[in-house]
Amino acid sequence: MAEIPPDTLLTPSTHHLAETSCKMNVPTLAELLEKWYGTSDSEAVAEQHEEDRCMLYPSMDNMVSMDKFPYYRAGCTDLPTVAEIEQAFRDRAAGLRSYPTQSDVHVCRLGKYVAKKCKSAMNIFIEANNLLFLEDYEVRTPKLFAAWAVGPEYYNDGYLVMEYIEGQQFTGQLLSELEPAAIKIIGRKFAEQIRLLRSIPNEGDEFYSTLNRKGFPPWNYFLSTHKSIVNGPYNSYKALIDAFCDTLELSTVMNTVMASAVMGASKGTKATFTHLDLKFENMIVRPIKSEDGATIEDWEVTLIDWHECAWLPEWTQFVAIQEKFARGWLYEEYEQHTNLLWDYFLEHFEETFPQEREFMHKCNKAGLSFLF
Repeated sequence: MAEIPPDTLLTPSTHHLAETSCKMNVPTLAELLEKWYGTSDSEAVAEQHEEDRCMLYPSMDNMVSMDKFPYYRAGCTDLPTVAEIEQAFRDRAAGLRSYPTQSDVHVCRLGKYVAKKCKSAMNIFIEANNLLFLEDYEVRTPKLFAAWAVGPEYYNDGYLVMEYIEGQQFTGQLLSELEPAAIKIIGRKFAEQIRLLRSIPNEGDEFYSTLNRKGFPPWNYFLSTHKSIVNGPYNSYKALIDAFCDTLELSTVMNTVMASAVMGASKGTKATFTHLDLKFENMIVRPIKSEDGATIEDWEVTLIDWHECAWLPEWTQFVAIQEKFARGWLYEEYEQHTNLLWDYFLEHFEETFPQEREFMHKCNKAGLSFLF
């Protein structure tokens, strides 16, 4: 049987990952094709795969509670209109030659507001729902002012208006220009936000879902088998890992990659509210200056882009951050500073799940996508 390269297999140091499941003999490619598509004929498989790709996503009600949308915060009388938002996008596009005018997502500032448009309103309502939920907790997030859609379901544009956060978008370039003392503070403040996020009470230590006990959208890379199916929620860690194995297996079929080991039982099974897209650019950092403005005494960190959040095992947050930070390690000029930030961040947690991170990084390198 075909196997994944040896360096991607579980080692003795990661034996606890496989205590209850998932180290398995992988069937042949033909057997997997028969299982998932009912045929091993490559042309028939490709046709079914294309049909699935073209299917409509499930109804919004299956993925987000729609009873609060459209949403408009009470007392806000100066919110930008659709026409004003669209004009702001056009003005920005005119000033930025590289601006992706055909992109599915547009973001721009309008005074004290930030407007976001997505060609699928589902993403807008998911992010808005997450922002409203987080208002009851101490995590620093932009305040939501409005979220609505224009057009019929499946063919609508979604708009979101939120608070503009003063500060600089965090980038590898900015990181490379900072002194170690500043990086240490930002690492601590970043860790503080993640600790607050991880302290939010869950709906059951082994209940995994998006908010309001909804399932995972079919575009979620690590829990996705068919475009028209909402996956979950899951009532146990075993059920979640079984679903993850199915996704890996189907990914294996489509990439003709064979795996002889996949994620098993972990020590970090507690359901924890998790931000899945914490790349540098989704952190806003603001220097806090002394009264005379002569020195920087502190830094403030705010997390943005909350459309990819869910109740997931507690190791997941560290995997997601590590794989996003990996972009900083790709560039020699950012590597040293990225290492500093990562070390300063990790030192604020008792458990950082190094074995899970190592294993999932190897899966990702082998082409078995997870979270990204």
